Amino acid sequence: MTENMTTTQTPATASFCGAEASEACRKVLHAAAAVFAEEGFAGARVDAIAERAGVNKAMVYYHVGDKARLYEAVFSETLDRTREALDAALATMSSPEERLRAFVSTVARVARENPHFPTLILREFAGGGSSLPESVLRRIGSVFRIVRQVLEEGQADGSFRVASPLLTHLAIAGSVMFLSASRPIMRRVAELEGVPPSADVSGDVAGPISDLLLRGLLDVHTGSTAGKQSRTAIRGRAAGRRRTPPTSRKP
Repeated sequence: MTENMTTTQTPATASFCGAEASEACRKVLHAAAAVFAEEGFAGARVDAIAERAGVNKAMVYYHVGDKARLYEAVFSETLDRTREALDAALATMSSPEERLRAFVSTVARVARENPHFPTLILREFAGGGSSLPESVLRRIGSVFRIVRQVLEEGQADGSFRVASPLLTHLAIAGSVMFLSASRPIMRRVAELEGVPPSADVSGDVAGPISDLLLRGLLDVHTGSTAGKQSRTAIRGRAAGRRRTPPTSRKP
């Protein structure tokens, strides 16, 4: 099962900063991610990226390249790290349910560790991905294939119902990225309403998203013991959250 996950062909990992990345190159990529998230591809300027990185413009071109190359590098390096983290996390899990949870938690961790990436990917999805080169689209596809394989494994052993891999992938990635990007807005809304921010927004989103998905995917009618136990555990967590008394609004 694990072997199927690791032998799928994926785009070659390309380090845009070289095998031994210099600190200056890393600063350029971090600055580029921030500026692209704020301004989008069209609005971003290499001068602004250089200023944010604390280097001159010539060094940006030297370390990575022009604006298009910078944009490709920001997406590609994040997606390559995501794929590597997913391969490592799923390799230690045996059941399809565990693998799905590992997938969601890894994607959520990547979003936390790369706070500009959710905004970047949401910008591209909203704009039709017109600025994304083929190399980035192939990397997105390699992540999607993991979801498809996990679902196929669960359907084969009878623990999962038949479900659309594309819709499942979008439900996971869309939920994680949207919740991650919406934290500042949700905190402001909570403050105006006089209530604490939802734990699903202020904390780790992986658990609640996994629970929601598995409620629909786990096929308890097939007699799957794992499915029944997981449903019981999910209900217990949900009941625990309901027992937490709400904080009353401020007058």
